[in-house]
Amino acid sequence: MGTAVVPWRAEYALDKALFRHEIATLIQADYPNLYIFGTAGQGYAVEDTQFEQVARVFVDEMRTGHAEPMIGVISLEDAEVRSFFDTLLGRFEDCKFLHYNLLRTKRLVSAGEYALIAADHPNLVATKNSTDSMLRVRDLVHRRCNIF
Repeated sequence: MGTAVVPWRAEYALDKALFRHEIATLIQADYPNLYIFGTAGQGYAVEDTQFEQVARVFVDEMRTGHAEPMIGVISLEDAEVRSFFDTLLGRFEDCKFLHYNLLRTKRLVSAGEYALIAADHPNLVATKNSTDSMLRVRDLVHRRCNIF
């Protein structure tokens, strides 16, 4: 799995042609397992309209290349966890999502939260977890959360 780096023009506009070329080139080179908005950091600073534009171009180009698009979900606060997942996963039901659950975000999603979210949103298909707690890992595996 690798990231497709989102190319921006000087005026902070998506360079659609370059992005499509990058994705197509990677798929043709036998790298079809691509994602966007992961740990590369570009997902932290985009506005909603930019996120949607990038996601739509990415999904379109990945499907053109017969590859499955993956879009990362980045950092959440307690008050917005469920609202965020409901809004994002509900809006892009034709996409499959991998959630990065990393210690450095200062807010880990629990196995119980994943189970509730995954029950309502089958397009949450995976989670990448970084933790110092084997109890947390065991809880994720034990619940299975329908995302493994």
